[in-house]
Amino acid sequence: MYQFRDPVHGFIDVSEDELKIINSSPFQRLRNIHQLATTYLVYHGAEHTRFGHSIGVMHLTSRVFDSISQKVPNIFSDDSNENKCRTAWYRQLLRLIGLTHDLGHAPFSHASEELFENGKQHEDYTDNVR
Repeated sequence: MYQFRDPVHGFIDVSEDELKIINSSPFQRLRNIHQLATTYLVYHGAEHTRFGHSIGVMHLTSRVFDSISQKVPNIFSDDSNENKCRTAWYRQLLRLIGLTHDLGHAPFSHASEELFENGKQHEDYTDNVR
């Protein structure tokens, strides 16, 4: 298990498979995309990147999922073994969705989406990342 130190959430655990995605070129490019577009030019504290944001979203997705799973223990099945399997699968799926949801962002985040052809948005480009 690997960990990333997040200024908001503390240490975030990351599996080996998640780390492979984080270490990929499409994900690493998020280090250079500011979360708040050009706001950092006005407010020096607005230095967050899509990289840290995506890892944080993955973490928060897990926390929400875990909270719901604790409150509704047999949410996926009455059979406890099957429920554990399904719970782990859905949890991992949601973590990966949270981790990769911003892969299609352009260099200036939402501020540059007006320049996309045919009214596309960053989600359209996220769908095409391989």
